[in-house]
Amino acid sequence: MILIQSKTKRILTLVVALIILVFFVVGFYIISGNFSPKTGVVIGDSIAEGYPSHHGSYFYLYNLSVVDRGGTFAAEFQNNLTYFKWYNFGVGGETTRDVRARWSRDVLARSSDLAPNRTISLKPLVVVVDVGINDCYYNYDVNETENNLYWMATNASQNNIRILFMTLNPAKNRMIFDNKTSLNSWAKINIINKWMKSNLTQINHNIRVFDTYSVLDDGFGDIQPEYSCGDGVHINQKAFIDISKEAYQQNRDLFDGFNWVNL
Repeated sequence: MILIQSKTKRILTLVVALIILVFFVVGFYIISGNFSPKTGVVIGDSIAEGYPSHHGSYFYLYNLSVVDRGGTFAAEFQNNLTYFKWYNFGVGGETTRDVRARWSRDVLARSSDLAPNRTISLKPLVVVVDVGINDCYYNYDVNETENNLYWMATNASQNNIRILFMTLNPAKNRMIFDNKTSLNSWAKINIINKWMKSNLTQINHNIRVFDTYSVLDDGFGDIQPEYSCGDGVHINQKAFIDISKEAYQQNRDLFDGFNWVNL
C-alpha cells in the first residue's frame, strides 16, 4: 500500500511539473512577444473584398485600423465566427497572377517592392483565398490559373499557414454577355472548380476547398436571386453570411489552436 501511494505521488508530481512547464513556456513566448495572436487574411479579387457594398484595405490606402462592416468574408469571420482579427486584402479586378505577386507582402508579412512595401507585421494563422473568376473573364489559360493556385497552396503549407480556398462563383450569363469568347470563359469556371476540389486538398490536411459554387448555383450556371447583387457575378450580404458560416462549420478545426507560425 505504501509503495502504491508513493508511486501515485510521483506521477502526480510529474504531472504538476509538466503543467507548470507548459505555462512557463507559453508565458515566456507571450512576454517576449514571440507568441503570436491569431489573425486571418482574406485575399483575392472583388468577391473577396465584398464589392459592391464594401471595399478591402487597399481602398483605404491599407489603413488597417479601418474595420470591415458586416457583409464580407473578413467581417463575418472576425465578428461572428472566429472572434479574432481578420484583414481584408481583396482587390477588385485582380487575377491569380496579381494575388501571387503580392502574396509575400500580404500573407507572409514580408517587405516587398510594392507600395506600400509592408501591410501586416506577422503571418496569419489562416488565409481565405477567393480569386480566379477574372482569369476566366480575361480568358487566361487554365493551366496558368491552376499553377498559381497550386503555388499559393504549397507556399502556405511551407510556411505553416492554413488555407481555405473558395471555388469560383457561377457566372454563366455574365460571361456570355460580356466576353467574346462566350462559352469558353464560362466553361473554365467549372474546369477550375473541379480541379481545385480534386487537387489542392491532396497537399495536406490544412489545405481545404469550400464549394461556394454549389451554394450559389441556381441550377443553370448562375447565382440564385436570393444571393445575387444583380450583376451576375457578385454576391449580396446574405450570401456572405451563409457562405462564411457554412465554410466555418465544415472546416472549424482550421481556425482552432494557437498561432505558432511566426516562431
